[in-house]
Amino acid sequence: MITLYAHSASPYSQRVRFLLEELKVGYELVSVNLKQGAHKTKEFQSLNPFSRVPCLVWEGEQVSESLAICRYVIEQLKAYDFYPKGVFARAQVDQWVDYTNIHLGVALTNLAWHRHWCPLFGLTTDNRHADKLEIRINRELPVIEKKLSTHRYLVSSVPTLCDFSFLPQIWVYDKAGICLDRYPNILAWIETMSQKDSWKKAVS
Repeated sequence: MITLYAHSASPYSQRVRFLLEELKVGYELVSVNLKQGAHKTKEFQSLNPFSRVPCLVWEGEQVSESLAICRYVIEQLKAYDFYPKGVFARAQVDQWVDYTNIHLGVALTNLAWHRHWCPLFGLTTDNRHADKLEIRINRELPVIEKKLSTHRYLVSSVPTLCDFSFLPQIWVYDKAGICLDRYPNILAWIETMSQKDSWKKAVS
């Protein structure tokens, strides 16, 4: 039995669901009510000591952190089209997974939190920090735009873990107040990836 503990609005939960749906993995989805603090209960912490979503339980084996979960699923299914087995080929995917996640994706999701979610939850927005995040994002976006000028996907001619990892993070660009009009290749890539049935299910 496979169970995914997640939240529908979490880009990191969407990342895992996106991959699971693309690989046509049957799983039970358990919605974790973050607003009510369900992720901080002893019951949930017994599954995930980090008190975060997502969390996957695969035949009794518990895995936390979205990228660790994705890699675990790929290895379980030997889905090496998404994450090559060769050392160099895998490193090519990993370097773009790390770059998009650490240098751009986290900044995007944090900026969306400050500009969209904080007001919804009645929390104070740190405008100074938000402005710094926007500067960082606009510094990194040209790197992605240039990469996509020569590749349909971020690493090769077919989507890999990197593409499935990054879409949920950049998907919040409108909530973050980021304009992508200057980046036609990024917009075309978003359009291609978001048309997948697996993505539509991941955000449903």
